[in-house]
Amino acid sequence: MKKSYFSITSKSIPEITCVLIYIPYYEQKSRGLSRETIMRYLRQLLVGTTALTISLAGAPAFAQNEAGQEASSDDGGGNVIVVTAQRREQSVQDVSATISAFGGEQLEKLRFDDVNDVANIVPNVDIKKAVAGNNSVITIRGVGLNDFSSNNTGSVAVYVDDVFLSTTASLEFSTFDTERLEVLKGPQGTLYGRNSTGGAVNIISRKPEFDFGGYATLTGGNFGVIQGEAAITGPLSDVVAFRLSGRVNHQGQSFFDNQLTGDDYGDRTAFGIRGQLGYESDAFKANLKVQYSDDEGPATPYKLFGAQTPQSSVDAAGVAAFLMFPPLAPILATDPSVGLGGVGAFCAPVVAGNVSPTACADLNGFQDINSDPRAGTSNFAGGNLSEIETFDATLTMSAEFGDATLTSVTGYRTLDRSFGEDIDASPATLFEYLQVTDVKQFSQELRLNVTKDDFDVVLGGFYSYDKVDHSFNNFSDDLFLTRLLIAYEQTNDAFAGFVDASYIVSDLITLRGGLRLTYEKKSYVGGTTDTNPFGTSLLLQDPVTGAFFPGPLAITATDVTFSETDLSGRAVVEVTPNDDVLLYASFSRGFKSGGVIGDITFANEELVPFRPEVVYAYELGLKTEPTGTLRFNASAFYYDYKDIQTFVAGTLGPVLGNADSAKVYGADVEVFWNPIDPFTLNLGLGLLDTELGAPFNGNKLPNAPSFTFTALASYDVPVSDNLDFNMQVGLKHSSSVERDAANTPVTSTGSYTILNARIGLATADSGWEFSIFGENLTGEDYSQQTFLLPTIGNVIQQYNAPFTFGGSVTKRF
Repeated sequence: MKKSYFSITSKSIPEITCVLIYIPYYEQKSRGLSRETIMRYLRQLLVGTTALTISLAGAPAFAQNEAGQEASSDDGGGNVIVVTAQRREQSVQDVSATISAFGGEQLEKLRFDDVNDVANIVPNVDIKKAVAGNNSVITIRGVGLNDFSSNNTGSVAVYVDDVFLSTTASLEFSTFDTERLEVLKGPQGTLYGRNSTGGAVNIISRKPEFDFGGYATLTGGNFGVIQGEAAITGPLSDVVAFRLSGRVNHQGQSFFDNQLTGDDYGDRTAFGIRGQLGYESDAFKANLKVQYSDDEGPATPYKLFGAQTPQSSVDAAGVAAFLMFPPLAPILATDPSVGLGGVGAFCAPVVAGNVSPTACADLNGFQDINSDPRAGTSNFAGGNLSEIETFDATLTMSAEFGDATLTSVTGYRTLDRSFGEDIDASPATLFEYLQVTDVKQFSQELRLNVTKDDFDVVLGGFYSYDKVDHSFNNFSDDLFLTRLLIAYEQTNDAFAGFVDASYIVSDLITLRGGLRLTYEKKSYVGGTTDTNPFGTSLLLQDPVTGAFFPGPLAITATDVTFSETDLSGRAVVEVTPNDDVLLYASFSRGFKSGGVIGDITFANEELVPFRPEVVYAYELGLKTEPTGTLRFNASAFYYDYKDIQTFVAGTLGPVLGNADSAKVYGADVEVFWNPIDPFTLNLGLGLLDTELGAPFNGNKLPNAPSFTFTALASYDVPVSDNLDFNMQVGLKHSSSVERDAANTPVTSTGSYTILNARIGLATADSGWEFSIFGENLTGEDYSQQTFLLPTIGNVIQQYNAPFTFGGSVTKRF
């Protein structure tokens, strides 16, 4: 029997877990301690326990190493994950590209809930919610679409079970029962359904199995969190298997408090269910997946900081009223050059690139003096309910014909979403939205893989269709004395044919290359209408007579159809001096189609389509395993980035258009170290230097931190004959990052560090596991997204999640 260095017994585990799950309830009922005190105590407890565990765990680790115990398979324990990043099953070490891969067990321990968690575990990746907690913007190595519209496709492609997600609006979904996550860096196109200039994120669900099994997990946490996740799989016949999985998540209170009501913004309930049928014979495989999800809760509020001095804000409104032309107020409040004694000048902190709750005010002179970044004053005139409903069906089939395999992937997906947004983030109704989105997409991909001797080729064809119906109801009751309707319909047809081949020249050299021919056609119909419900719209007022034009009246409108054809590709030289070393040099050309902004517009010029963007990428890479306990992967890259899709100066304000170019230099380093069998360490380093061309000469690309670092330490060791201890600690550090191409100082995000930890005990024979976890243990606060809105004199920010903790019970069978 192994000596135990812990006094915990298997009988005490359920009691410990019940206490942990009870904590959120007790937190609300406690009379003696404040919520902040309890949370601070638990943070200290988790951090202290983590440090203590590391020190205690060191002694028995060497004994396990001497016993020759094997490391775990796919959770960072040493075995290399098999991926399909190049449409072939390969060890991640054999892929001549920069790729990060995570197995299902590791993702469970990381509490991987949605695509936004990728940024916490992969260097040189930045992800932010572009607007009110929606429309995730994924940026890899500085390449990403910095847009908050719901109709445009990101520069980083996201796939779920080989199905491309057509818009940024489609990225809001929960992940569960996941088999694998793959993150590829660099342009993609010769192997994947749609083009992308930044990279690809592949999420692969667990498939049906012919051995009966499954699991069930119950989690409780602070903020009234109760989660349940379960899956069951097994055979229906000798050739047919099933898998049924689902997840429900209830959060009893929001992370954000409403100062207007004295309460938080409300609870959230989300659930998803997935059913799969798999067929498998000697030469044919098929899998049908059907999934439905619904997420309903409060919209994410912004935190308001004023952008003007309090007195100048009041003066601006007063001067405009005296002149009997209120539309002048925004102009006076933001332009100190109009000759009115500096009326509306930006306050000193904003000029210096900072925010201040007491030194600055908005257009109305309002100040939110509460320093808590998660206490807001949004009134949500359009309602603060956010609801996202999705349905998708995927049919994957493959047939083998000797040396060839034919694969078909058919995908259909719908999204129905509505959410409120209070852009002025104040008790007034200056500028607010109720957004409604309906997305439908269909895609069909065919791939033929042929492998013969030293030659390997993938031939493919791809078609996709997507349609986006989107409408904004804008509430500007206290600003323009009116309401606006922004509505559009967009359709997109994409066709592509691609080929990717490899040839083993010798034991030392392998050549790879591919080409892709793409044709895309888009149609966009829509614009902005002043509905003038009160008959007093300042946007429809004659500046000379003061009379109001009748409404409704279309301010902007367009009906445009455009198409694009492109030839992209890649070329790679691989050198393998021995079985443990891979050297490669690659060139690739990535393409992303153009589009139209899906936002409020005040001039038809703002609805002119922006051009496609192109990336010419050069990369040198090394993948090596010098010992059985150490892996070292590194790459250096240079991008020549053309026609970057970002916000540029428009007729009346910023509009989504094209910057001329950018130069991107950088490096990625990933190290895996297994010095002793129970302990593993994964380190990731991302270095990036970006420089924009005209019209932002010398500026950095948005959402492109110069330095990112990730660390993941795992420790797994038996403490008795029937009890295993496991611990995982994760860290993410990011340097400061600009949030727009103009590099507006006040909108940048400062450097931040996030620390997460998980401690678990598992029984070896009965399949029970009990764990506690803490996320953002140090209580780090940073703005994920920031806007400067001079017209209404404010700076609005969205903050990250606070410190959270909880406990889980899992039964596997």
